[in-house]
Amino acid sequence: MDIILLKDLLDKERSKQALQPVDKEIYKEVKEYFSRLKRQINETNSTSKKRFYLIDELNSAEKIFNFFFEKRLGKIINIAARMAKGTDSKIKDSEYIYNLSTDEEKILDLLIKSIKSAREIILDTIYKEGNPISIEDISKKSEKINTDKAVDNIKNKNTIVRAIEDIPEFVDIDRKKYIIQKEDIVVLSDKVTDMLIKKNMVVKINVIIEDD
Repeated sequence: MDIILLKDLLDKERSKQALQPVDKEIYKEVKEYFSRLKRQINETNSTSKKRFYLIDELNSAEKIFNFFFEKRLGKIINIAARMAKGTDSKIKDSEYIYNLSTDEEKILDLLIKSIKSAREIILDTIYKEGNPISIEDISKKSEKINTDKAVDNIKNKNTIVRAIEDIPEFVDIDRKKYIIQKEDIVVLSDKVTDMLIKKNMVVKINVIIEDD
């Protein structure tokens, strides 16, 4: 692993909508590369130009890797959402499922379980008789879902929406890039939500939150 290969991986990930193939131990390779650079920096004279170049390479490589990881994570989240829905049978056999690294396979499994729990919580709130589900109920049903953060997002004028068609990549006010596909359920800022509603791309999902 080196910075050229890392940049190449990022370029491929950015250029394709589908998850691109990587080595099964890609993140282990990146960690070893960063460790090697740090070791070389520590072993190099503090006044030498070589040390300066090594530090610059490490900083650049870390930035490239962060972009690469966030890009792949966004795609994995979308895959998990569709698999959790259980209606898209083709995705289970699609090529990019096999493009996951060993670590990403674990991430996908956790995401599917969490999304299924979240979907059940929301649908129970809408369709089941009785009082609206409370935050305590959510905590009991799925400890893996960060409910405090979810509630904060909603109360801070963020909106849960469901995409009714594919939406090209865009940047929200949190400076994160989003690629949203039809039937994805996401939390977006009110400003972006209003714009997408006017374009008939999303619909709001109303969730009742009980205050303490």
